[in-house]
Amino acid sequence: KKIMVIVYTEPINRRYFAPRVSSAYCLVLAVTAVSIILPFFIAYSASGPNFWSKEKIYYEKPDIKYEYKFIQLLEGTKDNGAAPLSLFFSSMSNINTVFGGIESGSSVLRFPTVRSTEVDNEGDGLFDSLEFSSVMPLAEGEEILSSKLFVFFKLKLSKWSRLSLHTMGYFQYTSPLSGTSLFMDGDLNWKQTWPLPARFYFKTH
Repeated sequence: KKIMVIVYTEPINRRYFAPRVSSAYCLVLAVTAVSIILPFFIAYSASGPNFWSKEKIYYEKPDIKYEYKFIQLLEGTKDNGAAPLSLFFSSMSNINTVFGGIESGSSVLRFPTVRSTEVDNEGDGLFDSLEFSSVMPLAEGEEILSSKLFVFFKLKLSKWSRLSLHTMGYFQYTSPLSGTSLFMDGDLNWKQTWPLPARFYFKTH
């Protein structure tokens, strides 16, 4: 018995012809059109208007946390208006050390009673507001006419662009009349001047 081996292979093609005006030709055109157009509609229905978008805008609630750092400056008069007064305090000890080294007769480093609470109104794990209270003790004859407060925060974005930065809230009030207390409300606004590339990490101050 002889064993046969394959020495050459040649495919055989079959061609079917039909006139242009025929049901077979129309069927081929329909199948070709459906195979091209149908995947497009399926992809468009799955992604909606973002199927062919070159730019996309999304909104993300940032993760903002109070860094327990602040600088407080109170200005006014002492000795019943006879001399200027400046009261200073910072939660950063190195700044207090510098200010204490240049303390003069009108500038005083004084320690207030500070309370702060971060509030999450929506219960999503991200803080919505900060309640900050500072009570500065005053001596007899001291009056406050101006108040300045610097509060430091850390902001993070993590949905598309990963962004981490340190920012600051600034509060200021001045009055020709002295007062015993001051209540202020403010918003921390972030103004973005250029788009952030997606899937990139930024860290800045």
